[in-house]
Amino acid sequence: MLKQEFVMSGLAWVDPDDRVEIRPVGDKFLTDKDPDGVLSDQMSRYQFTQRTFATRVWSLPAPGH
Repeated sequence: MLKQEFVMSGLAWVDPDDRVEIRPVGDKFLTDKDPDGVLSDQMSRYQFTQRTFATRVWSLPAPGH
């Protein structure tokens, strides 16, 4: 059930045979006393402009600003 979320966040990897493998950061997420901190650190790696989004999306002001 969490396969897609783990893969998209870099906590797991799916090999060509469709076998899910937990990455070291995924192990840390599952065993650390602060899983929210581990996930926050991991998500900060993905906070850069995605070229797949339309340019106009990035020119809009953030909600509440």
